[in-house]
Amino acid sequence: MAVARGLRRAFHKFGENARDIKSYVSLVPKSAGFGAGGLICGGMNIILKAAERYVVMDEHLESGLRGIKEAMVHKAYENKRHEPDRRMHQLISELFAIIFAVLESLLRWVHHQGTGKALLGAMLHPETFGQDLAKLIAQLKCKTGTLEKHGINLEMRETKRLMHSIKGTVEKSDAGLQRLVRGGKLQLEKLEDIRLGQEKNTAQVGAVGEAVGQEGAATRAQIRDLEYKLDQMAKSLSGARVVHNIFVLISQDPPQTRVKGQDRGGGVGVPLTARAAAQRATKRITQRQAPAAEPRIDAADVLAAVGFDAELTRVDGRSILRAARLSARDDQLVAEMTGHVRLQAFVEVPSSAVLFIEGGPNRQHEARGAISVVAAHVAAALARGRSANPLSVYALTHFCSEHRSRHDELGGTAMALVVTLLLQLIDQHRDFDTALLRECRDAVMNAPQEPTEDDVRACCDVLQRCVRALPREATLFCIVEGIAFFEGPKKRTAQTRVVLQRLLELASDEGQEGRARIKCLFTTPARSPEFIGLFKPYDVWTADAVNSSGFVPSLRRNSSWMVGRRR
Repeated sequence: MAVARGLRRAFHKFGENARDIKSYVSLVPKSAGFGAGGLICGGMNIILKAAERYVVMDEHLESGLRGIKEAMVHKAYENKRHEPDRRMHQLISELFAIIFAVLESLLRWVHHQGTGKALLGAMLHPETFGQDLAKLIAQLKCKTGTLEKHGINLEMRETKRLMHSIKGTVEKSDAGLQRLVRGGKLQLEKLEDIRLGQEKNTAQVGAVGEAVGQEGAATRAQIRDLEYKLDQMAKSLSGARVVHNIFVLISQDPPQTRVKGQDRGGGVGVPLTARAAAQRATKRITQRQAPAAEPRIDAADVLAAVGFDAELTRVDGRSILRAARLSARDDQLVAEMTGHVRLQAFVEVPSSAVLFIEGGPNRQHEARGAISVVAAHVAAALARGRSANPLSVYALTHFCSEHRSRHDELGGTAMALVVTLLLQLIDQHRDFDTALLRECRDAVMNAPQEPTEDDVRACCDVLQRCVRALPREATLFCIVEGIAFFEGPKKRTAQTRVVLQRLLELASDEGQEGRARIKCLFTTPARSPEFIGLFKPYDVWTADAVNSSGFVPSLRRNSSWMVGRRR
């Protein structure tokens, strides 16, 4: 209450010196609260209005108001940080008392300068007033410093308290860690006991296994005896089937000569051989005989019957790599594409995938260019990888750019494309059953010289059944290079679209559970307006021309580069 009375006395003196602010006395607080901040701000506004009225504004007035402003800033900051502290309240009260004294002095000075009364003029000489005001401002700064120092002490006290709390927490954590270590040691001891028990059990199992092995040896001896008896029975039955096995006997020899002309059922790109003629003669001879079971055939029989040469496709790839004459920019493009993360994702992702590499709008539609070299390089790498894993990796390849002529029956038609892929698959996977191999043989041997879309679709059905018969742990790569070279004439374009659609279906999501992974790579040196619509945007990878800053290719994706989806 003493502080409140001091504030009221100081403010009464402040108000009695200015007739213009008599009504301001009624705003003095009635208790010792801390609402005096608004009161001081109001007093400062009145002083400024009075100074404006009397055109009085000198250095004394400016220094006084500035000191009050700085003190109020410190008061607000310290009061906000340490509001519950009683000592802080006391210091703020003392600061308010000094502020009111400064306000009183400033008001007297403004009143003196405005009215010019003789008595006040004698009492308030400028030098005397400046000295008094300087003393008050010094006291104001001192109180402000005391307030700030007390705030620092409070912060240090709070910091020490927090440090003590942290120290206690760390000590508790150390105790918990020690308990955890002790528990871990006990767990290790238990595991050691378990290991010793397992070693004992292993010794017992070994003794049992030795006894089982002896019984297995006797069983294997019985199986070998049974196999010998079955072999003898097969040899005795083979004589009765000699007449009906002519096709099998003929197909064991490779094709040697070409007879004149070609039969319409001779197949696509498959010459009519002496073996084929013998087959037809055999059929005529056996037509009048009683029907008998068709002899068993294997993959080698089918490949020999159609005159398949696995080296032809590899020759196409080597021709591209040897004959290509690339510029420095295209050579750099090949280097970047073959090491690009997009191609890496296509090859290594553990699921089916589709990737269509097309040249950018500035690239020429030419054979043995950069994009063709990329496809040939990938095919060669897959061939080397397959040699190390022949039972789990399959690689089918067809280079359309090497057979771009529509009159090229060995590879320039859609039927030749699907037949080439089918025969490569039979050559690489020799475990297809006899019924499926017969379908493959008949599809190739009976393919017409002028096939329709239905004929191509039927051959695609056989290829699909072969792909579906692959083991689930296998991965099949299918590379079709330069598909845009098969755009035109209209018939070849339509039939090629049938083949591409079927390959995309094989690599799709439908029915892939429990089947081999299918990865289809298609390329074209430039845009392919006829076939681009078959692919989804995220399956297309466009290789733009190099930029103007140097030999750095710009590889643009039509959409997300993620191609590793289970298709």
